[in-house]
Amino acid sequence: MAASTWTSLPTEMQLSVITLLSKHDTRSLSITSRASHSLCLPALYHDVSIPSAAALRIFPVAYASHTRRLSVNTKTGQRVPVTDALAALLRSCTRLQSLSLSLAAPLSAQTIIPAFSGLICLDNFEIGCWGREEDACLSERLVVALALSLPSLTHLKVSHVSRSALHVDPTTAPFDVPLALHDDDVVLPENPAADLSLPALLRIPTLKSLEVHDTWLGCDTEFTCDTPLPLATPLALPSDTPLRCDTSLAGIPSPQCTSPSLQRLVLTGSMYHQSSSAPSAWLARIEHIDHLELGSPVSLLPPTPVDEQAPWRAAFGDYPTASFVDEAEEFADEESTSNDAPKRRSRSRSRSRSSQPPLPLPLPSITHLHIDAASFPLDALRETMDVLAACGLVSVSVGYTSPVDAPREAFAFDAKACAKAPVDTSDFATQCALEDLEDWREAIDALLLVSSPASQLRSVQVALAPGVAARWEL
Repeated sequence: MAASTWTSLPTEMQLSVITLLSKHDTRSLSITSRASHSLCLPALYHDVSIPSAAALRIFPVAYASHTRRLSVNTKTGQRVPVTDALAALLRSCTRLQSLSLSLAAPLSAQTIIPAFSGLICLDNFEIGCWGREEDACLSERLVVALALSLPSLTHLKVSHVSRSALHVDPTTAPFDVPLALHDDDVVLPENPAADLSLPALLRIPTLKSLEVHDTWLGCDTEFTCDTPLPLATPLALPSDTPLRCDTSLAGIPSPQCTSPSLQRLVLTGSMYHQSSSAPSAWLARIEHIDHLELGSPVSLLPPTPVDEQAPWRAAFGDYPTASFVDEAEEFADEESTSNDAPKRRSRSRSRSRSSQPPLPLPLPSITHLHIDAASFPLDALRETMDVLAACGLVSVSVGYTSPVDAPREAFAFDAKACAKAPVDTSDFATQCALEDLEDWREAIDALLLVSSPASQLRSVQVALAPGVAARWEL
């Protein structure tokens, strides 16, 4: 009986063998014959990593239909446009399931957004700015527009996103926070009036995991979550409309304002400026979430007052405060005394409206909380846990997590297994972890002593390094 050769094997068996080969062996096999090259193409281009803009421009887009996972970095020695090359590549990736973009140069929204609409299989999307945000500004409007163009998106990670001046008052933003300017041309072709502010990501219906890293959220303490008002359309109110705040404009949370499938939310805070009330503003727009990961503290969000400013704030931004209006009316009273009684009656009505009781902002139910010990300030643990006490937390974990290398299940580590690992006390990082563990132990012990008996918390675990861990069973 003659021995079987590679070419005599059925195609299905050849493909099964190729899936067992390493990348290097697959490449070697592909150059043995034209038939082997065709069989190896799906394996060779299944995972593609493009390290620079120069590599992007020379990539063979004819083979992109085999790509399932794609990572692109557009870094370059000089500022050159890469939008056309990236759009051409994405239009050819008809079976793409995972995409990671690290952008070193701005993209043209008119070219790149239509290319994203054809990625119907893409469920994992990561996008961030490579380098300094001042040099390569990644507008929140572009990020949201791209995410909304993906019909199957379930996992989204954004990092180093610049907030748009269309959604943020530049006079109230910290001086060291870069803002995206001149991005009013970023719109969705099918819905030009769609809200493209960063909190709109919470409304993606298919989204299960959302990570927001190194992005300033301090401007989101008052964002609304119901049907948004287009920024280009001023709010028209009849002249006889009472100056009252309607609940649809007051930022009152509702279950319909977030994705019903959202299970995980990661908020690491900003590398420029911390705002402890911003995470609670995002949480107030969610009804339930399984896993929450924090890299910045959470403080109690001031309740939204029922006053006369809300309709104008929703449409245009900040409006003169009640105290400013009162001072202006008092100045008018001093200038003219002929109409003194009507003016004082108007001022009393203004004060009575602004003194009405505030509307509460409830927080969602949360099953698990993970705290990133690398960026979370230890002295803010007590306040954060007090704010989240009403969320029904069942378990809390603390550990060092990397925004780049940590897997999606990084919060599900086992402190018992970590504690059994050997401890290398000669390692400097381990010594630092041991010192940090003692600090966390003292803070958690003090926190548990004053915890409410009605608390649903059942376990707290800290794992900072192999062998450096602690666990509390309640």
